[in-house]
Amino acid sequence: MSNTLLISAGEVSGDRHGAEVISILRKADDSLKFFGIGGDILDQKGVELIEHSNKLAFMGLSEVVRNYPFIRSVMRKVLAKVDVYKPIAALLVDYPGFNLQLAKELKKRNIKVYYFISPKFWAWNYRRVKKLKSRVDHMLSIFPFEAELLKQNKIHTTYVGNPLIEQINCQKELEKIALPWRSGKKIAILPGSRKQEIDFILPILIEASEKLSNNLECSFIIAVPNNYIAQIIREMDIPKSIKIVLGNTLAVLKQADAAWIASGTATLEAAILNTPHVLVYKTSTLTNFFARIVIKLPYVGLVNILSAHHICPELLQKNANAENLVDEISLIINKHQYRQTMLDGFANVRHILGSKLCSDEVAKEVLKSYH
Repeated sequence: MSNTLLISAGEVSGDRHGAEVISILRKADDSLKFFGIGGDILDQKGVELIEHSNKLAFMGLSEVVRNYPFIRSVMRKVLAKVDVYKPIAALLVDYPGFNLQLAKELKKRNIKVYYFISPKFWAWNYRRVKKLKSRVDHMLSIFPFEAELLKQNKIHTTYVGNPLIEQINCQKELEKIALPWRSGKKIAILPGSRKQEIDFILPILIEASEKLSNNLECSFIIAVPNNYIAQIIREMDIPKSIKIVLGNTLAVLKQADAAWIASGTATLEAAILNTPHVLVYKTSTLTNFFARIVIKLPYVGLVNILSAHHICPELLQKNANAENLVDEISLIINKHQYRQTMLDGFANVRHILGSKLCSDEVAKEVLKSYH
């Protein structure tokens, strides 16, 4: 029997969550070997990387189309390794554009496919449910409502808890980590984890920070997930008063009085850490046009979607401007009731997610293929 596992995590958050699972799998069975796609953390865990996820961090339709030949070449390299190693199972983490196609090819090879962190079919492109049903053996869902929808479609699914709950609970010393805050209100800036997000969103956040500083004594930290994003930001024209912190995003969020956050996993991290925030997102006109056609939900942010209420403000596209960003974060800082209502909403989100140890649950399911 093969002792290898294929893992495919094409984004920063998937790299982190996948690495937690790998750590537990290694402790359970030290004979297991791992290969696939991931980032710095999976690399540090000893996973044989076929391609680094930084090279696959494309945002929007136009970027995907432009880089399609490269994406296809990566797929061929992955499948070539699969044919050599013949893993008994694969753990696909998020990144649906690539991973759903990979799942199709893996099923042809009779490789058991686990999918951890499902495509957000409930927000857009519900047709993906059919692909999941035909290509995936076991869905490992991180949202309770999502797990129920998958089960209703007769897809083998386990709710494994949310990885952010586990990750944050394991870090009790976040308040004590020394960070380069200055005097005044602490404002965290999280502009995203892809180059395209940085290009579209960070200039707006920088402008907003300058406007806010005109009326309020503030300290700003940009939290970045890896060296790749840090270098992109360092090459931009940002004020010296705004500090860049690498690899301590949770500590930055925990210590901040408020935050501006690009839509994504970080908004849920902020809610779990009880950090009031404003969601901001801007992308290309073409990508936004197609997104408005297919997205079926009234909200973009995970916090609002999970609670089915407007807890956090969402500033999107033309509304994502410096003036609006300043107005919204000023309410969080200055209006006690506005802030408290947001915090009450966060408590409800944490209750919905529960307290399962996500990585343990995922590892337990995957190990069933090997024993």
